Amino acid sequence: MKKAQLYSLIAILIVLPVSLFIGFFLNIQTNKSGFVMERIIADQEHQIAKNIEEDFGRALKIAGRRALLTAINRIIMKGEYLDNSSLRLSELMLNGSLNGTPEALMQNNTIKDWKEKLLQVDTGFVTDVNYSELKITNYDGFNIDFSAVLTINVSHPLNLSRIDKTFRKHVLVSLSGLEDPVFPLSTTGYVKRVVRRYEYPFYARKIVSGVSSGNCSGEVTFNSSSPDSEKILVVHDASGISGFAGIVSESLNQPAVSCYIIGAANAVDLINQTIQESGYNVIHLDNLTDSVWSIPLIDGIKNSKYYASEGPNFLQRLEGNLSVSPDNKGMESFVLLEPGLPVKDNQTRTDYLYFDNSTHAGCYKARWVLEDWIRMSAEEISRYNLTQLSYYAC
Repeated sequence: MKKAQLYSLIAILIVLPVSLFIGFFLNIQTNKSGFVMERIIADQEHQIAKNIEEDFGRALKIAGRRALLTAINRIIMKGEYLDNSSLRLSELMLNGSLNGTPEALMQNNTIKDWKEKLLQVDTGFVTDVNYSELKITNYDGFNIDFSAVLTINVSHPLNLSRIDKTFRKHVLVSLSGLEDPVFPLSTTGYVKRVVRRYEYPFYARKIVSGVSSGNCSGEVTFNSSSPDSEKILVVHDASGISGFAGIVSESLNQPAVSCYIIGAANAVDLINQTIQESGYNVIHLDNLTDSVWSIPLIDGIKNSKYYASEGPNFLQRLEGNLSVSPDNKGMESFVLLEPGLPVKDNQTRTDYLYFDNSTHAGCYKARWVLEDWIRMSAEEISRYNLTQLSYYAC
């Protein structure tokens, strides 16, 4: 009997620690499982909040772009500028209307439409989204900054966890491809101008100098074995070479053409580097400066490109405001001679100054740069690096 009691006591002493260990292990596993589950739920909530933020950015961009298109169309169709561009664009983005009139382009593309569609999506969580303080500002002359305060609330149906975020979301909307209303409204609808940004890294550059004869221009070639009367040959030694519009040579030996620049040190490498940098393959042999010039500004003017400047930004242009941009981050383009354009003698051809009611003298022209029409002020000549090519024309 005593022996049986001893065995029972020993069994209890053995089982008790084992039971305690098993209970402790199961408790840890339960807590661990609960922690993992909470972590998974929190990760899902963060992902939903992230997706909402990204989707709101896309909604801002779509609504902003459509609001710009709608405003431009209304201005051109009615021949009237907006009274307040930021206010009217906000109205379009939020309500789909302009001055209280619903606009078809904004149908199903307002921020309100986005929110309604979003809240219809079943995520398995309780989701609430709100936006406020919509702001529309000029960014750099070629992009508009659309931003709003976004509040995101995502919670588990059983209130196991919750995420609350409030922040200002910014998106940039490019103006590329949009019509500038200043041109049609300043020319009674005759002239159209679409925003395309000048893409070259410089306006005008003197590449090399030497002994010159004549003036000519054309695309560059480095192949002397294929004569082309419209191209400019660039070689180390041009002795006796003919068949080209002009020749640039590093040596002082004369070619058999009337337009050339010889003795131009490192011409082959420097001209090739300039072409590689700019992507512009035309050069000009200028006899008055004895130099070879690259002037991609010419291509920009011919193709109606826009340049970063202190001119009015696009929001100002929607209002017909042709004053300097308050942050000096605006744009300008050059007016070309086109049917319906009011001709103003001795006036600069910079668009916002040309269309302004005041007189802005343009008493300088630059060789090679559409000399029969393009006029600039002294300041503009300097800004576009045309000083050495310019001459007084008033």
